[in-house]
Amino acid sequence: ALAFRCPLVPTKTERLDGSRFRLTIYPPLELPDTGDRKEDLAILMGRMNELLEGWIRERPEQWFWVHKRWPD
Repeated sequence: ALAFRCPLVPTKTERLDGSRFRLTIYPPLELPDTGDRKEDLAILMGRMNELLEGWIRERPEQWFWVHKRWPD
């Protein structure tokens, strides 16, 4: 997204009852442009992780990791 300045559009899928799901599409994340690629990546990843953290806190039962996402 940063390399080509493409919109990064967050989406969230929630399981409802049975085999029903809800897809939520959020506004594109603001792409940082500090002139420092590493800093821009860190900023963007921070924004993505904040969004993901919020989703997990709202409905933790919806999330199951098959790998260790956050190391000790």
